[in-house]
Amino acid sequence: MSAPLTSTQLAFALGLWGTGVYGSLQLQYLPWPVDHGVCGPWGCGPPTEALIACHIGWLAMLAGPTWLMTRLTPVRVQRFIGIMAATVALGGLVGVALHEAFIWWPQAGEWSRPYWFHRYLFCVVTLVDAPLLPTLLCGSWLIRSSREDQIATVVAAGTH
Repeated sequence: MSAPLTSTQLAFALGLWGTGVYGSLQLQYLPWPVDHGVCGPWGCGPPTEALIACHIGWLAMLAGPTWLMTRLTPVRVQRFIGIMAATVALGGLVGVALHEAFIWWPQAGEWSRPYWFHRYLFCVVTLVDAPLLPTLLCGSWLIRSSREDQIATVVAAGTH
């Protein structure tokens, strides 16, 4: 756990976080050098601009509370929440794989089955309703932060 935040630091962080979330969602309006969305024999998805904005938006939305948690919560709480977030995200990734195996594979034609891994990645990338990848990243951040705090505590205790 780091030093407590002052109200000025917290207000600045909250403003920065809000600006980051808003800015990330505005990425959908930038002119990207892409002529079409994510398409292939595995299916077609939404425009690339919208996908990028949604994924970065989720990451920005989750990064603020994750950063705050690394500053204000004890190491064991960080580790627990990080492990839970990473586990839920990995479970979601496995769930997408199982869905594709039991729903898409039986109805897929022989010509599209060699693209099963592309189809899986397509489903993960276009699944913006459930932020699996941003949750995995933030959970990993909490786990790493808790380990760094724990190592710093052990090193500090050994120097006295």
